[in-house]
Amino acid sequence: MQALRATHPLDRSAELTAKNPLYSSCLQDYLVSAVLRDLGLPPDHAPDFSRDVTTSSLFPGGLATGSILAKEAGVLAGMEEAAFLCAHFGIRWRPQRDDGAQLAEGDAAAELSGSLPAVLAVERRLLELLRRMSGIATETALVRRELEGTKTLVAATRKCPWELLDKKAVAVGGGLTHRLSLHDAVLVKDNHLAALRGSSLRDSLARARGAFIELEVTSRDDALQASRLFQELALRTPCILLLDNFSPAQVRETVGLLRSEGTLPLIEASGGITREHARAYAQAGADVISLGYLTHSARSLDLSLEVQHG
Repeated sequence: MQALRATHPLDRSAELTAKNPLYSSCLQDYLVSAVLRDLGLPPDHAPDFSRDVTTSSLFPGGLATGSILAKEAGVLAGMEEAAFLCAHFGIRWRPQRDDGAQLAEGDAAAELSGSLPAVLAVERRLLELLRRMSGIATETALVRRELEGTKTLVAATRKCPWELLDKKAVAVGGGLTHRLSLHDAVLVKDNHLAALRGSSLRDSLARARGAFIELEVTSRDDALQASRLFQELALRTPCILLLDNFSPAQVRETVGLLRSEGTLPLIEASGGITREHARAYAQAGADVISLGYLTHSARSLDLSLEVQHG
């Protein structure tokens, strides 16, 4: 699986690190700025924990330690992101497990220490981060388990409320990231085709640049025409057909026809697919299954932060 991911055009997980300015900007927006907003401060302001009126009323200060504990089994994700958040607010973060670790109920994922006001101010966003990313990673791993014995891979879509953080969570669970944003790959969908208004799709694809070129189709005949077009253009960029809202039977029929023509590109199936349906699509011949629900309907993993004062 790892070897397949390392060479797959839909895998961009190596870019999902705080060392990448695009990713670190997401960490700033969804983590640091969220804590500052919770304190009633603009995103570029220095932290002022006295603005937490509950904590400042109850405690003059002091130190705190805490542990992140699993209250159910799942796949851990979000450790680099948690370290980024804690570092910004002067909290020491000590991971006890790595991203991708299988947690059992009661396992400690990390320990932290810092000023009590800082820990209590960061608590909510820290837990939301770890719960959400771990929930996505856990569900992705469960889908992968359904596909054991096949070569079909799981991918995210761009239906990601937490943007690249959601993509990272899918990668931790063993999935492909797909496009990270509009700038890195070409995905021609129905509205693009409608907007062409008679212009040549062939000429447009010949000019296209990106990590890969993907064309969405909604029928068997459209898939055949698109695959023939890819073959005629002989593009050096990886080409992918997105079979949108096809049933497993329709995917099987389409793949069979493409194979008989000798024009079979990479095949992605998408559109309302869930864990229960994943294996049927794999057996029908899809190389990749992209599932929007992994991120747009993510179930959080139950984690808690237990804090001790002093």
